[in-house]
Amino acid sequence: MTHGTSSTGHTAATTFSVDYLPDQARTALAEAHALAEAGSWQGALQQCHRALDVWWRLADGGRSAYLFEIIGVVDQYTKRLLAEQRWTDALHFSELSLQSWRRLVDDGGTVYRPLLAEALTAHALALQMTGNLAEATRLAEHSAEMWPELVAGDPTMRLGLGATLSTLVVLLANADRWEEALERSTESVALWQAVADESPDLLANLARALRQHAVVLDANGEVAAAVDAVDQALAASQRMDEDERRESLRDMARLASGLLRSSLERSGPEGGVRPSWLCVRIHEALAAEDPLHLPGLVAAMAQHTMILARAGRDEEAIAFHEWALHRRNEFRHRR
Repeated sequence: MTHGTSSTGHTAATTFSVDYLPDQARTALAEAHALAEAGSWQGALQQCHRALDVWWRLADGGRSAYLFEIIGVVDQYTKRLLAEQRWTDALHFSELSLQSWRRLVDDGGTVYRPLLAEALTAHALALQMTGNLAEATRLAEHSAEMWPELVAGDPTMRLGLGATLSTLVVLLANADRWEEALERSTESVALWQAVADESPDLLANLARALRQHAVVLDANGEVAAAVDAVDQALAASQRMDEDERRESLRDMARLASGLLRSSLERSGPEGGVRPSWLCVRIHEALAAEDPLHLPGLVAAMAQHTMILARAGRDEEAIAFHEWALHRRNEFRHRR
C-alpha cells in the first residue's frame, strides 16, 4: 500500500501504486506458463488476458515493450496448439493475439504492422480448422493486402508474404475459388523462386509452393502445366538437405500419381506418358535415398512400360523395359 498525508496531518491509505502493476503482469504470465505446461489451456488463457489487461492500464510510453513480450508468448501458444491440432484452444489464443496487435497498431505502433499481418494469417488458419472458412478467407486476404507495402520497405518481409499466400491458396481452394487460387499460387511460386535464388536454404519453401501450384493447376484443368510444376519441384529437391528432400519427394510421389490419373482420364495413354515418366524419376530419387523404396520404383517402371505400349510406342516401351531391368539390377547391387 502507499500512503499520503492529509492537510490535517493524518495518514490516509490509497490504492496500490502503479509501480506494482508490472509485477502483477509478470506473475500472471508465470501462472499462464505453469497452467499451459499442465495442459490447462483455459486457465492459461485467462492469465494471459490478465497480464495484458494490467499492461494496458499503464499510461507510460514504455508499456509497448512489455506488451510485445506478452503477446509474443500468446503467439507461441497459438503455434503450439495449432501443431497439436487443438483447434478451438488455438482459436482463442490467436484471437487474443490479433486483438492485441490491432490495438497496438491503432495506438500508432506502425512498427507492429508485420506482426499484425502474421496474426491475421494465424487466426485465419485457426478459423479454417474450426469450420469458419468464409471469415478465415477474409482475414487471409486482408493480410495479403498488407504485405506488399511492408515488403517494399523491407525485402525480408517476403517470408511473411509467402506464408500468407500459402495459407490463402489453401483457403481459396477449399472454397472452390480455383481461379483466384491459381492467381495466388502463381504469385507464391514467383516469390519463393526469387527468395530461393538468394537463399538456397529456403528451397524447401519453393518446392512446397510448386507442389501447391501443381494441385491448383490440375484443378483448373491445366494438367501439363501441373506436371511441369512438379518437375521443377523435383529439380529443387536435389539441392535440399536430406530430411527436407525426403519429405518433399514423398509428397511429390503422391502428387505425381494423382496427376497421372488425371492425365489418363482426360487424354488417355498418350497423355499419361509424361506424368508416368515423372513418377519413375521421383521413385528413382526415393530409392537412391532409401532402398526400401525400390518396390515403388519397380512398380513405377512397370507402369511406364505399360503406358508406353498402350500409347502405341512399342519400340520405346521395349527400350525402356530393358533400361528398367538394368537400372533395377543396379539398385539391387547397392543393397
